[in-house]
Amino acid sequence: MDLTVNFSLYNTKFAMPAVKTLQIPVPDYIEDVSRYLNQLVINLKWEVISFEYTGIKLMRTNGEYELVNVKTR
Repeated sequence: MDLTVNFSLYNTKFAMPAVKTLQIPVPDYIEDVSRYLNQLVINLKWEVISFEYTGIKLMRTNGEYELVNVKTR
């Protein structure tokens, strides 16, 4: 059974208490990205201010992940 999961990278701006932007991988099967990101940081008491898809994916090929820029494909 192949359990390959690809990820999309999102530039996510958090208040933590200072404002910081981190690139967060989100599995492609996630439909509600906002909820997913909020659930990731709820225990840290961070707040998601905004997020934006970068156009970059982490895709698994031949057993290893590679960064793929899908905006230029």
